Amino acid sequence: MTSTLDFPRTINDLRQAAVNNTPTSVPRSLRWKLFLKVLPSYHPSSWSDSILKERARYAELKVRYTAAPGVVETGHPLSQDESSPWKERYADEELKETIIQVGAGNIPFFRLPRTQQILHDILFTHSKLNPDTSYRQGMHELLAPILFAVQGDAIPPPSSSSSSDQHDILHYICSETHIEADTYTLFSRLMEHAKSYYLTTSSTPEIIATTNNIQNKLLPILDPDLHHHLTTLQIEPQIWGIRYLRLLFGREFGFSGLFGLWDALFADMSETGDLQVVEWVCVAMLTRIRSKLIGASYTETISLLLKYPVEADSDPASYVRDAIFLRENFSTTGGLRLIARYTPVPVPVPSPTSSSTTTTGSGSGRLFETLVSDVSRRAEKLGLQNTIRTAVEEVRKGVQTIQKEYENNEHALLERFSPALALAARPGSAHARRESTSIENENQLRSGDLASVLDESLKVLEGRVVGRDVEVDRALEGVRRVRDALRAAARLSSSSTSAVATPTPTGSAPVPVSPTVTSSAPSAPAPTSVPSAAAPTSKPSAYPSVRLPTHPIRHQSRASLASSDFAFLLGGKGEEDDRHKNSRLKTRMATAGGTSKKGVWGSGGDGEFDLGNLGKK
Repeated sequence: MTSTLDFPRTINDLRQAAVNNTPTSVPRSLRWKLFLKVLPSYHPSSWSDSILKERARYAELKVRYTAAPGVVETGHPLSQDESSPWKERYADEELKETIIQVGAGNIPFFRLPRTQQILHDILFTHSKLNPDTSYRQGMHELLAPILFAVQGDAIPPPSSSSSSDQHDILHYICSETHIEADTYTLFSRLMEHAKSYYLTTSSTPEIIATTNNIQNKLLPILDPDLHHHLTTLQIEPQIWGIRYLRLLFGREFGFSGLFGLWDALFADMSETGDLQVVEWVCVAMLTRIRSKLIGASYTETISLLLKYPVEADSDPASYVRDAIFLRENFSTTGGLRLIARYTPVPVPVPSPTSSSTTTTGSGSGRLFETLVSDVSRRAEKLGLQNTIRTAVEEVRKGVQTIQKEYENNEHALLERFSPALALAARPGSAHARRESTSIENENQLRSGDLASVLDESLKVLEGRVVGRDVEVDRALEGVRRVRDALRAAARLSSSSTSAVATPTPTGSAPVPVSPTVTSSAPSAPAPTSVPSAAAPTSKPSAYPSVRLPTHPIRHQSRASLASSDFAFLLGGKGEEDDRHKNSRLKTRMATAGGTSKKGVWGSGGDGEFDLGNLGKK
């Protein structure tokens, strides 16, 4: 590694460089020491004292826990007494055997005997110092990348010709003589934040609560449809979440991609003081593969979650950037915007075989690039390279502008990714009408309450104020006007709510509006609607509201059956009276439209329905 440092101006600049994956000459192990507060200050002048204390502490702990055990002179080797030194000896040997069984992985560095010994000593020391967690499967996968980074940044002791203070401090902080101590210090600081993921003493381990929080509290807000899919398949968050959290995504991103992800994770942790960002990273990872998860079967979904498909050219730190975005935009709209960022807008592309075939996403992009390449080759032959290149750039900018506008359109995002939410969000929907009615009722009650308060206040003031002058009378009159206005608003809100929100009886058909009958008489002018001065102005809606008719709908009262032409259905009338009434009914129908048409209202011919026969026995 290089010994020339080009430090960012502030620790915040160093954090931003890590989150944005911006290259820097600061060694990774040094950045991690700053982010994990091994070096509490950003000033190099204080680093020597801090790192010296940490190295001395590890040397003491290693001697205490990993030194060769002495001869046990007291107690019986087979004693089961808790205070017996033999019992502790056997427990230590069992713990060492468990740690030794840790796999070395596929990287040759971890198969070296010296590397294996360092890993075992650090894990054993940490386990003895933390008996509540001891050693748990997965801790070695957190320790191994730290050791690899510290070993890779190690610098030999400075030579006598070295004269730069910066070089001296860098040689001391990244000294190859203290690789094991520095690795332990970084590992112990990381485990202070990740320890809760390994605790299993309580009835409900904290890692179970954390995975439930990710899938059942964060995800339902950010992506309700994906949460519904996982819930429908009865996929428990512990199935995939425990490994994500305990290994800090080491299995998902691989050893090579893990370092860039940890750079960003530790940078955010140094600012927030906790490791909670990993929960948001989990949600960001789910949204990246949303299109593959939704619609997948149980087996396919489990396979995607346990074998997470990380794109080969993706930036691991971008997952942390997405997590920070979700944390700062914790809403369904924020989640949909992130989903739209990784889900291309469908673009219809003509097919050689069918005009209705469409290609989406990367397919349309490949077709566009193919066309550009073909046109560019032809333009080069004609000497029009610059003109074609300018036109292509303009097209690309236009597509990017449309994509950006689409992502910022909340309604478009809802319509595309969550139609159910889009329908519920429309002002004309039943959900919106219920909310509107609830708000109107609340405003009505508030107006009435305020009017009552003002009325009581007026009574007190009018009874106690003696020798009132003009200004006092004006003030009281102003209070009366406000009270009267509130009362009027409450009454108006009550009447409008009862008139508009009266429910239609279930099963009743809508009242048809009668067509306008042309008449020779001049029609009266339509009454103009004069808005009331006291009526509250409504807030403009994003969707067109339903327009009510401006004229009242008159409902004619229906005559009783006993007084109608069908009174014979009740019985008690003579046959002659029945014939008389039916003949009168036929006369009316003949006058209105003639009796020559066949149908329900016929005159009793073949295939017709004769009303006169209804009253006959």
